[in-house]
Amino acid sequence: MITGAGRAFSAGGDFTYLGMLRDDPELRAESIADGREVVLGMVRRRIPVVAAVSGPAVGLANHVVADPLAEASTCAQRLASQPRQAIETTKRLLNLHLERAVVATLDFATTAEEASFQTEDFLAIVARLTAEKG
Repeated sequence: MITGAGRAFSAGGDFTYLGMLRDDPELRAESIADGREVVLGMVRRRIPVVAAVSGPAVGLANHVVADPLAEASTCAQRLASQPRQAIETTKRLLNLHLERAVVATLDFATTAEEASFQTEDFLAIVARLTAEKG
């Protein structure tokens, strides 16, 4: 189980690492390839992913409950008690369209990400945020 707290579940980035990506084309290519595999892994995952978000969840939540963690745990337990093959097959069926869409656009997205590391905007923002951080 992964949990988060505070103002955002996940926000920001490692500015030192962003600087390394900016300066090292091989590391940048490796990182982008790893990110591509993470995205593909998510859409190809054979089991459902259950998430609990506390607070505003713009576009992420399909319903709101008083105790998100308890509800997510209950949902995960309910899914785990069902026949595994049925759950996996249903998940795969639902993700086929999503996977096709991701595969159709992912190479463009990674190419755009690669290009973004070379822009003056990116260089200036990383420099500013690095200076503010330390």
